[in-house]
Amino acid sequence: MPGRHGFFTPSLSMDGQTVEQIRTSLIRQLLFFDEQQLNVLDTYFPAYCTEPEERSSTAAWMEHYVAELEHIVSGLAGESPCLPDKVLIGSTVTLQQPAETKTYKICFPQDADPDSGRLSFLSPIGMRLLLASLHETVRLPAQCEGTDTVIADIRFEGDV
Repeated sequence: MPGRHGFFTPSLSMDGQTVEQIRTSLIRQLLFFDEQQLNVLDTYFPAYCTEPEERSSTAAWMEHYVAELEHIVSGLAGESPCLPDKVLIGSTVTLQQPAETKTYKICFPQDADPDSGRLSFLSPIGMRLLLASLHETVRLPAQCEGTDTVIADIRFEGDV
């Protein structure tokens, strides 16, 4: 349940997961980026066909995500562990638009299946949602006429 300042403050668990399970899942993400970031860039943003600015901004964006993850993981190790209400890889996100509600799970590229609502964190929508906060209004790239979308719910489910 959301606590003060947009953080989940657990006693024993968050959405049925223990703090240690969540922390372990986030540490796995940190290891993924440490070991695979260059490979991800080379696979999805190859230098031979990607504008240098796009590739470097994507690399910087991934570094920002890693820095946020490190901050979150350190917060989970404290005396009062909390998980911020932010979209992370492994989150299921409910988006509210004026005419409809959509739910997506943010995942790694190899696990993406847009037809079943599993979006890669590297997709245009995934990149826009990652690290967005609960109740934040975002403008998604595929929207017609610039309709704003509100993040109505975020559930971190861990490993994807």
